Amino acid sequence: MAQRLPTDRPGRRSAPFPVPRYLAESRGRGIQSLDWWGQTFFVLAIGSLTYGLIQGQSTGWNSPTIVTIFVVSAGAFVLFVKHESARDNPMLDVGLFRDRVYTLSMATILVQFFCTYGLLLIITQYFRNIRADSPIQAGLFTLPFVGGIVLCSPLAGRLVSRFGNRPLVLAGQVSLFAGLLTVAAGMSTAPVVVLTGLLLAGVGSACLLTSIASFAMSAVPPDRAGMAAGIMNTQRAVGSTLGYAVVGSTLAVWLGQPSTAPCGA
Repeated sequence: MAQRLPTDRPGRRSAPFPVPRYLAESRGRGIQSLDWWGQTFFVLAIGSLTYGLIQGQSTGWNSPTIVTIFVVSAGAFVLFVKHESARDNPMLDVGLFRDRVYTLSMATILVQFFCTYGLLLIITQYFRNIRADSPIQAGLFTLPFVGGIVLCSPLAGRLVSRFGNRPLVLAGQVSLFAGLLTVAAGMSTAPVVVLTGLLLAGVGSACLLTSIASFAMSAVPPDRAGMAAGIMNTQRAVGSTLGYAVVGSTLAVWLGQPSTAPCGA
């Protein structure tokens, strides 16, 4: 049922900001119970995949342990999809991914957080181990990235309302990848180039964070909005975790050293 909000009529307390007179209720389908099997399969799939990626360099990519871990991850993922597809009230409605817009939005979020956290891992190694900066200096050098997100997020919201989601998604992708390329080029030239790349990456992340969320939520039914938002947050966590794991393992292969990615990432 609809809920009535305070108005400016005599005898009623005014709302502290402009709001519609009514807000419609939003309810899911049926009663949602805790899906123990779904959670178990999902945690097993992502956890074993992450562990295998982190430990593959030190243990050996062809070792029975790592191969078994990857097989367990793939099997758990298949079981998770089958289990959720068979439930009347699934924890994750795989039918949402039949929508092309929503699927591409989730893939974009995954790639964005993969790149963002992989970048932060590389930048940390660059400032601390290559330039031998202090922890405080290394933290200050990441401020352009954070500043780009903080300063551009409010502006991105206004631009989305004016121009729509698609232009901001494209601009964010271009800025993010331009920032990554600039950082890569700057590591062999000058720190100011690295800082410029971090700023570009921060601006691109701000544009993507704002626009892709709105883009994804516009593609799902209202009664699935809560689940869709939860999937989106999960994609962020999975992308950041895989970013640490894959980039850390790649650095380990390149440097010929044990993986720099923490097991708890």
